[in-house]
Amino acid sequence: LGHAPAVAQTKSPAALTGTVTAGAEGALEGVVVSAKKGIVTVSVVSNAKGEFSFPAGKLGAGDYALSIRAAGYDLEGPSMVTVAGDKPVSLDLKLTKTKNLAAQLSNLEWILSVPGTDAEKRALTGCTNCHTVERIVTSKYTAEEMLDVIKRMAQYSNNSFHKKPQIRTEVRDINRFVPNADKVAAYFASINRSKGEQSYELKTVPRVSGDGTRVVITEYDLPDQMIQPHDVVTDKDGIVWHSDFSGQMLGRFDTKTLFRSASTASSRTAPSRPASPCAPRWRSSARLRSRGRSRHGSPTIASTMTSPTRSAIRTARTSSTATASPARCAGSSTPTSAGCSSTPTAAPRSVTPATCAPSR
Repeated sequence: LGHAPAVAQTKSPAALTGTVTAGAEGALEGVVVSAKKGIVTVSVVSNAKGEFSFPAGKLGAGDYALSIRAAGYDLEGPSMVTVAGDKPVSLDLKLTKTKNLAAQLSNLEWILSVPGTDAEKRALTGCTNCHTVERIVTSKYTAEEMLDVIKRMAQYSNNSFHKKPQIRTEVRDINRFVPNADKVAAYFASINRSKGEQSYELKTVPRVSGDGTRVVITEYDLPDQMIQPHDVVTDKDGIVWHSDFSGQMLGRFDTKTLFRSASTASSRTAPSRPASPCAPRWRSSARLRSRGRSRHGSPTIASTMTSPTRSAIRTARTSSTATASPARCAGSSTPTSAGCSSTPTAAPRSVTPATCAPSR
């Protein structure tokens, strides 16, 4: 994050290098390799030779937990590495075929996998505003029960997610919320586990390749899993500012000190010196990882570096588990699906996204 020149992973001194292989398949391209220390996770992607490299400027000395992301595979080992700091460390990552592909699928992969017409599948896309598709397809609701779930979710505001449902002051018309809700419920029940395990083939999208592997991604875990970072902006000092999708709050995160603070709508003291309108105006692509949640459950802010001349702030919409990163409006390990079971305790609050980041 910030304005420092981004450096592609293959062109800077390396702190950690290695290869990714999977048995008889040999080297694998497009595998996301992640190293985590504290609240910071740095990820790179393997090239056509299965090689990966972490820039020395991104990994300091210390112990790092290793993980991979490649649909259809699990990391056999190693799962930890110690970086000395004075010389690069080399290791070979061994992958094995996963025994639980369903837990790894993204929303798109579930939509590609389930049977049905385009019109039937379109209803699934509306669900992803609050939760993942996985919550629907791994549920065991019958058509009648699923219709009750849909009616219950019509009571929740748009800025809800499965850990923080918020009741609307006025319930939405079910026909506007989900047109033909009875037919949608019947379709959802036909693709979930209400009649046993699914019989359809699970499909995955191709892994990234070529120039797409030349990337370094840095993620910072936020301290509270209720935070839903939105409208992320980085100022000239590298400070990250974000609004909160579910509350009147402006967050401030320093990527150098890893310190985060927040100002709420009820704060009595306004920033002493507001920034010029919407500064800085440098271009970035900004999106939230499932409203700021990484694939495994906790809220994150992510920075992507792809070339020596561009850096982009981004957050990717994915899935969520109780351990670390994405979410939508119900409860399972990867993407979300149908039903928020927790009881809301607060009335809904309208959210006014911050359009200009205050100066320090």
